[in-house]
Amino acid sequence: MKKYIVFYLIVFLGYCFQITAILAQTNNDCRYVFNTGRLVCGNSSFTDNSTNIGIDDFSPTLFPGNDRGCLSPVGGVVEHQSAWYAFTIQTSGVLTFNIIPINPSDDYDFAIWGPNVTCTTLGTPIRCNLSQNMGTTGLNASGVFASVGVGGGGNLPFSTPLNVVAGQQYFMMIDNFLSTGVGFSFEWTGTAQLSVVNALFGSPSISCNKVSFINTSATCDQTATLSYMWDFGDGSIITANNSVASPTHIYSAVGTYNVTLTTTVVSNNANNGSTMTYTKPVTITTVPQVPIFSGLSDQYCINTQPFNLSATPTGGTFTINGTSATQFNPSTLGIGTHLIKYTFTDANGCVGMNTKNVTINPLPVLSFVDLKDNYCISNPAFVLQANPTGGIFKINNVVVTQLNPASLGLGNAEIRYEYNAGNGCTNSINKNIIINPKPILAFLNLQNSYFDDQSAFTLQATPTGGTFQINNVIATEFNPATLGIGTHLIKYTYIDPTDTGCSNEITQNVEIITNFTSTKETLKICPPELGYELMAMTLAEEIALKNAGKKVFYKWNNGETTRSFFIKNKDQEDTYIVEVGEIGKPFLIKTFDVFINCDPKLILPTAFTPNGDGLNDNFEIKGGDFAFLNFQIYNRWGEIVFVSRGKDDVWDGTFMGKPCPEGVYVWQAKYQNILKKDEKTQAKGQVTLIR
Repeated sequence: MKKYIVFYLIVFLGYCFQITAILAQTNNDCRYVFNTGRLVCGNSSFTDNSTNIGIDDFSPTLFPGNDRGCLSPVGGVVEHQSAWYAFTIQTSGVLTFNIIPINPSDDYDFAIWGPNVTCTTLGTPIRCNLSQNMGTTGLNASGVFASVGVGGGGNLPFSTPLNVVAGQQYFMMIDNFLSTGVGFSFEWTGTAQLSVVNALFGSPSISCNKVSFINTSATCDQTATLSYMWDFGDGSIITANNSVASPTHIYSAVGTYNVTLTTTVVSNNANNGSTMTYTKPVTITTVPQVPIFSGLSDQYCINTQPFNLSATPTGGTFTINGTSATQFNPSTLGIGTHLIKYTFTDANGCVGMNTKNVTINPLPVLSFVDLKDNYCISNPAFVLQANPTGGIFKINNVVVTQLNPASLGLGNAEIRYEYNAGNGCTNSINKNIIINPKPILAFLNLQNSYFDDQSAFTLQATPTGGTFQINNVIATEFNPATLGIGTHLIKYTYIDPTDTGCSNEITQNVEIITNFTSTKETLKICPPELGYELMAMTLAEEIALKNAGKKVFYKWNNGETTRSFFIKNKDQEDTYIVEVGEIGKPFLIKTFDVFINCDPKLILPTAFTPNGDGLNDNFEIKGGDFAFLNFQIYNRWGEIVFVSRGKDDVWDGTFMGKPCPEGVYVWQAKYQNILKKDEKTQAKGQVTLIR
């Protein structure tokens, strides 16, 4: 009898498996196909050797569902030299192949089971060949029977082709009847394409709602690794390129879920990116309560203080982004969205789970708008601005909306802007500013008056560096001849160059006078006791002349040599002439005709209204040139209600502190002329008091 070596192949796209690399492995049993690496890689040809024997994969005791088909024991021999292989169909088509002995005298037999069976439930082979012929055997169009040998087919070397569909998996056994150990070559000749990777997982372990998956995926590419994407059918996905081969998943609701595994080859050759997908249903009948997070918000700021994670029921475990954690620390996690997961196992072994995406936001970026380092005490107040808008300004910890240098006063001030972004984040920025005083300015060489023939000179002021204007026109020099006789406004403006924000200006009126003046004045005066001052010029004019280099002397026709003298009595009534300048060279001549005319005049109102409205509330005495004045007011009963010893006294319409009634009051006055003290004048009259 012949017992044949089975060839189990799981196919993955693109790269050919080097079968010679695993000859020393034990591949004589179906169950060890994955361990020995006997996975056919695509449609490339390969060489191999079936050596040694394994256990009886068709034992009616161990594997009652497995049938050898045409490879049933012959002559009492159960097994010779066997190898198992498996393959998966990538592209539907016709499957044909040749098994070519390296020694043409060798006798090879084979069988194929499938599709989509397991090593313990192979069933009956769908293709089988037990031909007694030596040499090449396999599947091709010349085949007449699906099974050749025991049960029919005679000694035909080929069985009929096999129509296959993408995704189907098959097992194949190859047996060397003569046990020579020389080996064979294998070549695919049909239109069906085989995969270089398979995706497969067995029946998962289900504990309440906790499901553990066992991944049996493999690849024929010995230089490659596999990545896995798991879709658990409840919206939860472990993304591609994940290294989790056999994950554990917790379902939150009862139901049947289609779990899909997608296996991808990661390689440096043509197989890279080859994929295979496998789907299997999982039924969940029991779920525990869903845990509740305690005090966990949707958003936090990057500078939020760390805090301990908590949930109910207690006693479970937390992960953040898949890493075990007990504390939530925004500064360590960083800006972005983070997955918080809490898992709790109850007394019945059910696993409750809850997840929450928590976003960590950056601090808002703040900036002042047009806020300088320095301001002047004289600068106008302005509204404070910053970006983004909507925050609070403080100056020296006092909430404000504007900056007013005059109110702040000289010195340093701290400007603070606080902003709440509304997403759990607040931030603030500070800026220290200085309120500076206005610069102190002074003209250095400017007098109050100049003669029109005086030389031009450069204007100067301190601090230097400012701008001069004469009559609002920018200038650098003062030229009396050009400006002309009259009063001119000189202005100096200075801006502090040290960026203090301060500026200032000063002004001065300067008079330009002609170099020679002859004037005449007629004066009718009544000099007081201290006299009347007759002046040739003002003191300021004298100083200006001397500063201009003029020699100033005074010559009056009465012999006086001073700048002025006093008229004190009637005997001084006369004509006075004064010359100003050098002797014999006057630049100013003034003539004064002085008449002494002291005629006292008493001017009184005829009525007044002491009603407190601010208009004509008092009886006032007008006039002047009195040497003596006695003034009295009588009521209709002859009582004196007001007495005045000088013209500056006023009557408010009261007597002994009480308002006098409306009516006509009589007044009587006696006074003397200031120059004729021996003569007295009397006068009488009436005044009406109206309320």
